[in-house]
Amino acid sequence: MWSLNYLHPAPSTCCPFLAAAAPERALRGARLLPPTFHQFDPRPTDSTRSSRCEQLRGVSGSAGRTILPPCRAAAAAGAPCSAAPARGGGGGPDASASASTDPRAARLKAWVLEHSKSLPTQLTPVQRSDGSYSLVTDEPVRRGQILVRVPRQLLLSLETARASEACGRTVREAGLNEWQALILHLLCERALGAGSFWAPYLDTLPQDMSFHPLLWGPERLSWLAGSPLLTTLRQRQAQVEEDTEALLVAGANELPLAEQYRLETGSELVTTASVGWAAAVLLSRSFSLDLAEEEPLEGDMGYFGTWTSHAPDVLALVPWADCLAHCSTAGPESCARYQFELGVVTLSAPRDFGVGEAVVDSHGPHLSPVDLFLDYGVEEQPPPPPPPPQAEQEEGQQQGQQGQQGQQGQGQQGHSYGEGASRSPEGGAGAEGHEAAAAAEATAAGGGVGVGGSSSWQRHRFDADPAEVARPRSSRNAALLSALAAVQGEGCRLALGEWGPDSASLTFLRAALASDLELVRAGWRVKASEKDVELACRAMGALAQPSSAATEGALLGALQDFIAGALAGFPTSLERDLARLEGRDGVERVTGPERLAVVALASQKRALHGSAAAVAAWRAKLAAGCAVGELYDDECEEDWADEGEGEGEEGEEDGKQ
Repeated sequence: MWSLNYLHPAPSTCCPFLAAAAPERALRGARLLPPTFHQFDPRPTDSTRSSRCEQLRGVSGSAGRTILPPCRAAAAAGAPCSAAPARGGGGGPDASASASTDPRAARLKAWVLEHSKSLPTQLTPVQRSDGSYSLVTDEPVRRGQILVRVPRQLLLSLETARASEACGRTVREAGLNEWQALILHLLCERALGAGSFWAPYLDTLPQDMSFHPLLWGPERLSWLAGSPLLTTLRQRQAQVEEDTEALLVAGANELPLAEQYRLETGSELVTTASVGWAAAVLLSRSFSLDLAEEEPLEGDMGYFGTWTSHAPDVLALVPWADCLAHCSTAGPESCARYQFELGVVTLSAPRDFGVGEAVVDSHGPHLSPVDLFLDYGVEEQPPPPPPPPQAEQEEGQQQGQQGQQGQQGQGQQGHSYGEGASRSPEGGAGAEGHEAAAAAEATAAGGGVGVGGSSSWQRHRFDADPAEVARPRSSRNAALLSALAAVQGEGCRLALGEWGPDSASLTFLRAALASDLELVRAGWRVKASEKDVELACRAMGALAQPSSAATEGALLGALQDFIAGALAGFPTSLERDLARLEGRDGVERVTGPERLAVVALASQKRALHGSAAAVAAWRAKLAAGCAVGELYDDECEEDWADEGEGEGEEGEEDGKQ
């Protein structure tokens, strides 16, 4: 059976912005990008992937699940990993605006507490400089501790849209899809003001979403010249106009609430601008959750590709939980899950947090800077360095005390550098202190964040249109790929990363370029058609392993040509982008919304450069005689190289004799 390690199955949520696959269900706002064939993992290390609302990423109207067993991921919408904006905001928390002084934050916390009865962790909403809110700890938090527990009644979903007195009848009778229904539901609740059940939550939503790329105008979009991101955003903006038209045809502006809103404000309830705002909010803040009330009898087998999961994913806004920022180092424990026994959505702490720290979660597994840009409109900040072992902390403290004593003996004033920042007896910072200080300075300055310097915590990825890389070799190859579309969905993308194309992308290209003999050996019969979906899955499983040097050569050649063309299409180089991000080499440091664009562009270029290097290495191995079956095996490189050296040495010895 063709496993979803190579393919995302068909979507279960109906939304025009549907997208890529998400391995574990509770994705977080994302329906506007075509699905990639594989949730890219440059160096796969585990099988627990949690993705966040990727239903918003696809323009094609089809979404996928992903590759691994769904574990209902979720998380809050875009924001940096440290004290940075959550769910599509920009700017760190404003410590002066706590719940005790901010009436909106106080109302939100009181509302959540009223319906939750208790909070699993004492958190306080703190407003960021951009107007959004983060949750800051009031007590020490241990890894794995439940951070939020939100009852189902607080969620905004299709269920509550259908039950709404303001728009429920229109939602039920006008044939609106889930995405359009949620947009109308959100606009109606906002128009109700204090009369809305969700008023305490809606008051904390940013009313100005112009920072989000979905709402960028021509000038800002021009920053993306040469990148497929430009086309993606234009498609998403066209979808906003289509959704606006659909709501108008459904009579949204003729609702009693819409007429009252017009009298009070002089504005229409549904306009392109208001729909754009609602779409940006949903895209950056919503979760995709499995809200089924019953467990499947034999487990959820949806990840096999041809099986249907026991319940469709449901898009929902989850108040309180959507205040959390994204952190790439967070694991599946920090992805939201719906606990049907308790009727609540929960997520846990990915690490320990001290008092006053902004807590984070995972918006999804291996999200790239491009994902965060497109869906959340944020630039992720580097995660905090892990604390040193206890023994090192104690040693650092002792050295720091000695250093301070030495300074005092010389009549100098001592300074505190905190735990782990050791100080030598001579008063100079120790190596650990230098590293910690450098990391802190880099984080504070923002220099090189994301794509400059070290970014092992990130996953750079370039999503490529398969048709632009390699066309099907024959009608049989085309039929095989068409059959896959029934499972994967239309508009899928190949994932090119810093370590090269992932295995799913290579398998897809192999299916496109395989000879008739290879297809037969893989099990794709001569008379097979696009209707033979299960057969296609089996054939793709067989094609996951390379078998022909000629096909691999053609595949790698096509990739090399595509990557070279993609890099040539950018008006600036990666080096130039990094200089602008870091403010070096005499180049002014880019800030504001343009910085988001440069971060995304630099991430794409890093992925392309990395894939180019990987493809070149594979081609060299192939030319040197590496066995096809070992071509993509990292351990193979030294083996065949050693064999070649051995043969050369034997030849030299023969010549000497």
